[in-house]
Amino acid sequence: LDELATTTSTTSSDGGGGHKHLFEIGLRYNSLEELKNKLLANCSGNVCSYDMTTLGDGREIVRITDAYDRVFVAREVVMDLNDDDDDDGNQEEDEPTISSICQQKLICNNNNNNNNNNNNNNNNNNNNSSEEQDGIPTEIVQQYGISTTQTICRGMDFIEFFVHVTKEDAGTTAEKIARFYDFFFDATTSVVNDGKSDIAIIAFGKIDDFGRAEQSMLFREVVVDNPQCHQAVHSDDLGTGHHIAIYVGNCEEDYKVAASNCVDGGLLWVNPQFEDKVLDVDSAMECKQFRFKNIVDIETGETLYVLEHEIRSISHPLFPGGY
Repeated sequence: LDELATTTSTTSSDGGGGHKHLFEIGLRYNSLEELKNKLLANCSGNVCSYDMTTLGDGREIVRITDAYDRVFVAREVVMDLNDDDDDDGNQEEDEPTISSICQQKLICNNNNNNNNNNNNNNNNNNNNSSEEQDGIPTEIVQQYGISTTQTICRGMDFIEFFVHVTKEDAGTTAEKIARFYDFFFDATTSVVNDGKSDIAIIAFGKIDDFGRAEQSMLFREVVVDNPQCHQAVHSDDLGTGHHIAIYVGNCEEDYKVAASNCVDGGLLWVNPQFEDKVLDVDSAMECKQFRFKNIVDIETGETLYVLEHEIRSISHPLFPGGY
């Protein structure tokens, strides 16, 4: 699970019981103290707002709402999937975690970017990291670039989407969504109820002995009188207007199986905003990605939720793991 992008508002503008936000993004931190200090020093009402909450198990979370009304839920790391001992108490060597492999490049605005220190043959323009970086315009680098090559955030922990359902469909929609990802992608899924509603959990990366995954995509049922007043599942071609990128499997064959499954299921879709036009397995293999937007009931074909997916091979040039 690599990115969440949007071209529309992230909030539901309608009344009638729907969840205010369409989704929340979970972020993982080693410690929340530095984050809280930064928010205290830099977060004003016009830029963002935040509050702190203690969960039932004693862990603290920081809920941040930015200027675009997006909600980020910051939590401290509760597990390290690399710290495993064998039966004799010896440290086991394990596969690297997603957060250690998939490191996106940072935009830095300091003049001594560590990325440039070891390359004396770079063009002089690269010596000033306030100038254009990797195609990112200079003004963006200057405005949003950070002054260090390290961040205190470990990465994206989860995305939770709020799926508006009728009372009649409550208790069944999350199960159908979980079955969709299991059927088409052989994903590890589960459905839980946290005392408020049913939640479909789609797991990414490694899963520990307690069933916790490195990353998760959550779909929470929210009961409303008229779901289509809050989210378009039929008439709106782009659904909520957001899209996610998911890298599938450990090899090209895993990706090909997923592409074949989705072609056979009639899921593939072309977003007219982009140049890639993939509707069969051959073009999916050539482009190393394909798109679909409808999460459907695998038995009836009914659309349950609309969310644009970019499904990518790990050999895709944008794969942050550096295939």
